Amino acid sequence: MVVLSSLYAYLSTYQSSYYTNMPWNPVKKCVNTKEETQELVNLTFQTRQLLDEMGIEHWLMYGSIFGARRIQGPLPWDNDADIAFDGNGRFAEITFDEFFARFRAAGLNLRNKWTQSGSFVVSRDGSPLTVDLFAYYDHGGMMKRTGLESWLFAVNYRIYHTFPTWLVENPLPKTRFGFFNISIPRGGDEILKYLYRYNWWKEVKPKGC
Repeated sequence: MVVLSSLYAYLSTYQSSYYTNMPWNPVKKCVNTKEETQELVNLTFQTRQLLDEMGIEHWLMYGSIFGARRIQGPLPWDNDADIAFDGNGRFAEITFDEFFARFRAAGLNLRNKWTQSGSFVVSRDGSPLTVDLFAYYDHGGMMKRTGLESWLFAVNYRIYHTFPTWLVENPLPKTRFGFFNISIPRGGDEILKYLYRYNWWKEVKPKGC
């Protein structure tokens, strides 16, 4: 019981990412090729277009904010882009079938992680590059995620996945991401202080880089 309690406490407060969290995660490259970076930008652009066409408000999130604000594109080692969207708006008015159909019609895959983490993963056949889509909901002036993880690890989600609603109130500013512009939260680096509370000013590279 002590061991399980200690493990739960650790997981509840750990700041995770694909390349800095658990030792069993795949080893990340320090620098992607130009072709890989461009492919990720293209996938992000196509995802943004689909969300725009459906009228779903969205913005860059997590590590993609670092990349956009510092180099106007993905970080050199990123194999995914992060986009959050407003679950209270247009998304709540359409069915999952309609949502999935729009991506399939565009030749994209959409993996459903809704029950687990209130998210979806966009990809192309034969490519490891993805765009992660996260639904956020306004709860009394704070934006929060849904899914079982947000309940099981409520402390972690409160520390690292919750932020004031005003940071994503419309109209949102735009930033460059590769060859196109995309919405980003208000307040410059302010949102990073909520997502990366204890090292928000740092650019954390994969281990060994």
